[in-house]
Amino acid sequence: MDKAMTPPPTGFRNAWQWRALLVLLAASALLMTQIAAADTVLTPIPVGTKPVLAHLTLDHSKLWVSDATTAVSCPYPGGDISVISSATNAVIATVFVGVNPGPVGFTPDGSKAYVVNRSDCDPTGSVSVIVVPSSIPLVTVPVGESPVAVSVSADSAKVYVANRGTSSGSISVICTGLVPGVCSATDTVISTIALDPFLAVHPRFLAMKPDGSELWVAEEDCPALVGCTSSNIAVISTSTDAVSTNISVGPKAGPIQFTADGSRAYVLTEGDSSLSIPPAAVDINASTHAVTNTIAITPPGFPTGASPQALSITPEKAKVYVVNKDADDVAVICTGMVPVVCSATDSVLTYIPVGNAPTAIEVTDTGGRAYVVNGEPLLSAGTVSVICTGLVPCGGPAADTVMSTLTVGNLPVDVAINCSTNTAYVPNLRSSDVSVISLSGSAICGIADSDRDTVVDSIDNCPDWPNTAQNLPLWTVPAGDRDCDGFTGTLEVFMGTYPDLACGATAWPPDINDNLNVGLSDVLAYIPLFNTAAPGPPYQARYDLNGDGADNLPDILRFIPYFGKTCTP
Repeated sequence: MDKAMTPPPTGFRNAWQWRALLVLLAASALLMTQIAAADTVLTPIPVGTKPVLAHLTLDHSKLWVSDATTAVSCPYPGGDISVISSATNAVIATVFVGVNPGPVGFTPDGSKAYVVNRSDCDPTGSVSVIVVPSSIPLVTVPVGESPVAVSVSADSAKVYVANRGTSSGSISVICTGLVPGVCSATDTVISTIALDPFLAVHPRFLAMKPDGSELWVAEEDCPALVGCTSSNIAVISTSTDAVSTNISVGPKAGPIQFTADGSRAYVLTEGDSSLSIPPAAVDINASTHAVTNTIAITPPGFPTGASPQALSITPEKAKVYVVNKDADDVAVICTGMVPVVCSATDSVLTYIPVGNAPTAIEVTDTGGRAYVVNGEPLLSAGTVSVICTGLVPCGGPAADTVMSTLTVGNLPVDVAINCSTNTAYVPNLRSSDVSVISLSGSAICGIADSDRDTVVDSIDNCPDWPNTAQNLPLWTVPAGDRDCDGFTGTLEVFMGTYPDLACGATAWPPDINDNLNVGLSDVLAYIPLFNTAAPGPPYQARYDLNGDGADNLPDILRFIPYFGKTCTP
């Protein structure tokens, strides 16, 4: 007899029946362990007065916390940056900066940090420049009035600072001196980009396109003297440092976030109840700058604007989570970019009730959980709602539900997740400390599987096209073609099709009419454009299948490998 086949207890017909029960009990115990695995709030870290923002250094070795001031009248005292070690969760340095420090921009090479100081007392604001490894301040750079946001160029050469201003806002461009040949006046404002001085627009948020080619500026005000129904996203070319176009999105443009591949951007707008314009999330094609959809995000039955505060896109681009402060919920939007997760593009899947007055959110790098900061202004302690997204198993909770609620300090305002240590940090404005949350359970930090086909990106032959069997399509797949539709991601960005979506609307380049099949009607669409060249019109980049700046015979010849074929989502 097999030694493992011990005699079963009385009441069981045979050893196999007994063993099956043992396996079932073991599996149940494991499941209960996963369900019971919970995040733990550790001892808070005392920091400076009124911590407002948390920023992880690029190597995740330190957390920088912007501490403001308690003053209520001018002149304000200076603020500081509390530098916390990720290894010990203790403050290892305090860097004194300007008045009311806020956002911090780190150069991609990790050498410098630029801290925005917004002073409501002085006619100009400033930016403190700090050496990151040593936490030693270098210089203070004067910028425009009331700076509110900062973004660093992808090559570490320039820093862009949004100045809200009183009459009209602007963008200050600072040379870092880190890239010879780009600019040489180290840590000096080398130019100021005017937005619209005649119509008095004020910038609120900045977002750098992932490839570094454009800086997007969210303007709070409408570019109109009367009938103020929409504000703009000003698009600045980082090669010329000039506004190249404006995108009309809706009243009071807010936070901006690009998808990881840079093909799309989502912008929150507050709306205007006096004009019966509700808050929204606006989906924009980042290549063409065209608004694809305007998505209403106020939950059904809610009487007023939901007051959207923040958004976070899951790393594999499947969902967008939008925090609605006044509605006390999180709206979940399907991007349609990962059909295996959800396919109804830009539809609201659900509204998740969270705590009182949520203001910030961050999704973990696997996309498995979302951490929502609830201010709970009427209580002595704030909370963090932990949402299971369903993209990674949570050990029991259903997708897009709150799996736990954690108590933190008084009036929490931000969250930063350190995937290197499985830790979340939450600065608490009123209690002047930082709550430390030890993250546990299933797949907080892990390996990316963008298309959710169980084959991780590092070995997947088509990382953005679900193909578990790893069978390639019927055409040649070039290098740099993550969705295996026959066209490189770079070329698709040029044409304005989605580089990470193999099939669907504006996805497969030769499928001009978006019917999932390449046929004669697609070729005939070239008749009005044939033998035209950029910039056009009538030339259109969407029809330029070889990216040579002309719509002509070579583009039509590119149809040959795909003619008569159908794509598969």
